[in-house]
Amino acid sequence: MNNAILTGRLTADPELKKTTSGTSVVRFRIAVRRRGSKDKTDFQPCTAWGNTAEFIFKYLSKGSPISVSGSLQVEEWKDKDGNNRTSIFVNVEEAESFRQTDHSSPVPDQPTDNSSTEKPSETPVQAASGSVDVLQNEYFGHEEQLPF
Repeated sequence: MNNAILTGRLTADPELKKTTSGTSVVRFRIAVRRRGSKDKTDFQPCTAWGNTAEFIFKYLSKGSPISVSGSLQVEEWKDKDGNNRTSIFVNVEEAESFRQTDHSSPVPDQPTDNSSTEKPSETPVQAASGSVDVLQNEYFGHEEQLPF
């Protein structure tokens, strides 16, 4: 069984892209503290598709808390110099975040654009599951600098 569940914070603002077939996709990293350690953090690459990708792009930004569930996926390819490369990432099926909401209004199943003037509290909001499509020649760069 291939299940992955991670909770952490986005390391950068998500960027939405579209596949040639029009499916939305967001690739991002989550900073996740290692269990039992206050000073060790892993930066896990993730990919979300469809409605889940659109939710993450629209409602989350760098530093936003997020919990994702999905499966680990391994991709292998050759880089521009012909070297074999491997990337392991979470193929996100569901994403959940904690956003500021108004106590007096119910939390919708899907996010809305309502703004609140009352004191906010953290309330979980879950995105719909996405579908899987393939992007060609787009991989996470292992050499890029992480923002934390």
